[in-house]
Amino acid sequence: MTRRFVMVVLTALLSLSAIAVAQAQREMTMQEYEARLRECQSRQRVADSTRTALEQQIAQKRAEIGSLEQQIAALARQTLDAVGAADSAVVRSYLGQLDAIVQQLQAMRQLSADQIVTARERGDIDRIDAQLTQLKANRISACLKRKPRFGRLIR
Repeated sequence: MTRRFVMVVLTALLSLSAIAVAQAQREMTMQEYEARLRECQSRQRVADSTRTALEQQIAQKRAEIGSLEQQIAALARQTLDAVGAADSAVVRSYLGQLDAIVQQLQAMRQLSADQIVTARERGDIDRIDAQLTQLKANRISACLKRKPRFGRLIR
């Protein structure tokens, strides 16, 4: 029974302390509410104006990017015209021929001295030299002397 009495007393004390804490929490007055509302509205206006300014900057940068891409495309067309290439497929074909020669030369580096002599007797080395001479005569080779990037030309 004493235990029950102690439990009832503790429960009552706990309930009273919860009520006291709830009453101790002060409610916001209407003036405080309006002040916080004005502050939040002010912060919202600042955020909106900042967002608008950033969106304008983004639009401006996108326009600049578009203009630069047009200039790059015009330069790519001028370069293709200057080297006599009808389109980027001609440049890709030229680069493919160069790659094939590089592969042939790399394969020759793996040969023994006897195999190199045999390749020379078969005319393999002269054939590679003739291919290189032919590619050097092409105006596209002038672009390669300064090692430009053909990425924009061959898309």
